[in-house]
Amino acid sequence: MRIQTDEQMYQTLDAMRLLYRGLAALKARVLPANPKNYAIFAEGPVDTIRELQAQIDEYFRVDLMGVAEEPEPPRESSRGESKAGRGHPKRRPVRSGQV
Repeated sequence: MRIQTDEQMYQTLDAMRLLYRGLAALKARVLPANPKNYAIFAEGPVDTIRELQAQIDEYFRVDLMGVAEEPEPPRESSRGESKAGRGHPKRRPVRSGQV
């Protein structure tokens, strides 16, 4: 399934959270007694977590690519100066008596 909305992304994050909690419980119970079984039992959830993470990564790549294709035009400040591409605004001359 491909993530297409923020709601689906949040549902995927919730699923990953549950998988991680299950892995933590498995680690606490099984790893000390039988590391080989832990490795076998953890393989499925770890693979699923990786798959879900890849879906989230893809969702954000697609989302960011859409933003990158249509950059915002430069905004104008209240003084009529463009804010795009400037490191620092121009300094105004200080009149005598002003600090």
